[in-house]
Amino acid sequence: MEECNNSIRAITQLVALFDFIKYFLIFYKKDMGLRLNKEIKIDVCDNINLKYGSVNKNDPQIIYVSGKMWICPSYEGDFETPINIIHSNFKKELTKSLMDSSIFDSKHILDFDINTVNMVKDKKTFFSISFYIKQKPEKIINLNNIKNLISTKFGYLFRDLERDLIDNEFKVSKTK
Repeated sequence: MEECNNSIRAITQLVALFDFIKYFLIFYKKDMGLRLNKEIKIDVCDNINLKYGSVNKNDPQIIYVSGKMWICPSYEGDFETPINIIHSNFKKELTKSLMDSSIFDSKHILDFDINTVNMVKDKKTFFSISFYIKQKPEKIINLNNIKNLISTKFGYLFRDLERDLIDNEFKVSKTK
């Protein structure tokens, strides 16, 4: 029975991955020269550049939210441990937020991109974080109409991320 449940879980994850790949490939498709992707900037954090968008503006089932910033440690030592803890906290809060949502599916893809190996005290390092979420099929909302929802539902995640970085002695800025 457990093997059957594991097989079903693996198949479900594969289907979700194929859905993501399908919508990601649409990003590169051009119909008669028209651009299918659309990005909208949101301003909820002082030191993080945020935007959201979809690879298909006509049918925005998959939405991505992306944050980019520069961080600078103000200490010497281990940078990987605090970054891993911050990543874990962000992932837990994102999962919790999606579980409580009536508009978004709880499945998501999270990309936390930073190179902790080359980090040095008082030297800025580029840091980006993106996640991909799927709208529930019965409640697809246009990208322009979803801006306030994205800002309120996920803006606090990025404000908490910024606060966690500062609490762990990292300076955060939008520019290098």
